[in-house]
Amino acid sequence: MKKLIAVAGLVLLVGCQAPPADMTEAEIAQIEAEVMEASDYLIDGWNAHDAETFLTMFHPTKVSHAWGGRVWTNHSELSEEWVSVMETTDSVKISWTDRNVRVLTDQTAMFQGSTELTIYYTDGRIVRYPGTAHWTGLFEPSEAGWKMTTSAYTFGGAQRLDQEG
Repeated sequence: MKKLIAVAGLVLLVGCQAPPADMTEAEIAQIEAEVMEASDYLIDGWNAHDAETFLTMFHPTKVSHAWGGRVWTNHSELSEEWVSVMETTDSVKISWTDRNVRVLTDQTAMFQGSTELTIYYTDGRIVRYPGTAHWTGLFEPSEAGWKMTTSAYTFGGAQRLDQEG
């Protein structure tokens, strides 16, 4: 819970900050582009039903991810959880509806994104989140590029498509 509060506080703090004064517009734009590219692993991995691709978005050693009433601080445990979640689905269709990056320093950038998400479960359920599944994360550079270190995933307002009609 403390980490979720910290993420919420970070979001508020980020919204009140000006761009780093010691960075050029080109440096800021480069970091923004690299973080946006890294966030595409989330979409690419889920659409391909490929947990390995999805998980490349997360930093390999620095992980704190809040989701589903729990905070994961170990990359391998987080990986096991997302793999088990993917095993309950036949497929997923997901796309970004909105996303933004705010560069805090040359070593940190804040990301927020909303998705259009439809999950096709192995038990026949079809659940749609019409722009109501959201990611918030702090990205830091690693040897493999910019990766998410501290993050939270929230969702709401789901529609059961298998029960309509």
